[in-house]
Amino acid sequence: MPNFIKRRIAGAEIIFLPEKCLWYPAQAALCLADLHIGKSTHFQRFGQYLPQTVKPDLYRLERLLKERNIKTCFFLGDLFHSTLNDEWKMLDQFFSHHQQVTFHLILGNHDILPRYIYEQSLLKVSPDSFFLAPLRLIHQLPDLIGNEFVVAGHIHPAVQLYDHSGAQTQFPCFYLAQNYLILPAFGSATGTSILQVKKGDEVFVTNGEEIAEVSQSL
Repeated sequence: MPNFIKRRIAGAEIIFLPEKCLWYPAQAALCLADLHIGKSTHFQRFGQYLPQTVKPDLYRLERLLKERNIKTCFFLGDLFHSTLNDEWKMLDQFFSHHQQVTFHLILGNHDILPRYIYEQSLLKVSPDSFFLAPLRLIHQLPDLIGNEFVVAGHIHPAVQLYDHSGAQTQFPCFYLAQNYLILPAFGSATGTSILQVKKGDEVFVTNGEEIAEVSQSL
């Protein structure tokens, strides 16, 4: 599998990366969704074990920021999983160590921290959406889409593929339709939702290191 896929969307060249994020070179921007930082600690409070993923996830993001010379990083919702815990300190330190980058959060349904927490960090916050021409960045795909091309997250999309023996494997994916795109979850401590692929839509699966189009195989 290749290590990126290019598409022209609404006149802009957009690059799909295997690290489960979108690169917009003309804007020096990176778009990613659903990190769910704090989820492991949140579940451990209630006696459920989840592996700690915040450090490897932030390391992966740091590498992308440096390799792609990113100036603005957009989080399309669900950056932090729930109520405040120690993983927020790690995230806040990450922002402080990368002040050359503007970090922008479009709030998602899990982003329930008090507003002053965000204001004390280096995050810029949009409550609903943000227009990064020509893309409308949002957390959850709206029921009705107007004339703008919408980029969303929220559902952690995935598809199931079968090998020659009939064995089934599930892969996170980008889901590209005529007027919208759904990003895979960037965070490692997240589940996935299997999508039913509509005719004419494109699907790019990733294993975290390589990416491939599989639309014709579904």
